[in-house]
Amino acid sequence: MKIKRSTRLAVVVTLAEKDEQHAAKLVEECRKELQQEQARLSEIQDYYTEYVNRFSSGKTGLRASDIGRQRDFLLELTQMQGKQKEHIARIDQALQQRLQHWQLAHLKHQNLKKLVDRYAHDETRILEKQEQAIMDEWAQQTRKPY
Repeated sequence: MKIKRSTRLAVVVTLAEKDEQHAAKLVEECRKELQQEQARLSEIQDYYTEYVNRFSSGKTGLRASDIGRQRDFLLELTQMQGKQKEHIARIDQALQQRLQHWQLAHLKHQNLKKLVDRYAHDETRILEKQEQAIMDEWAQQTRKPY
């Protein structure tokens, strides 16, 4: 007996579903990473603000070398913020790519499901027509006298 097209394509639908789930998992992992890195940037910014406030809170009598070290440290914090923002931008770009991949995988999965449903519907309709033809033939045979 010939295997129905809808049955054969069920394997393809399953593979497409797994691909979609994997893509969704990658999106979620990337979102978590983005949130963590944004939190890290916020911590750096808060520390910078706190340090500037302490530095400018009126402690006079500091030596020039202390002021130079504090200024260098503030410069390092500023550079760290810039690097963190660049890192966040790269993660955000990766997230957008992963979202796009998930959307394509989702569309593929949905379209394959629709195709299999259409094939199953067509197969059922053909089977019903065949059964009706058999029933009609049987009805005609029972009406004829022998």
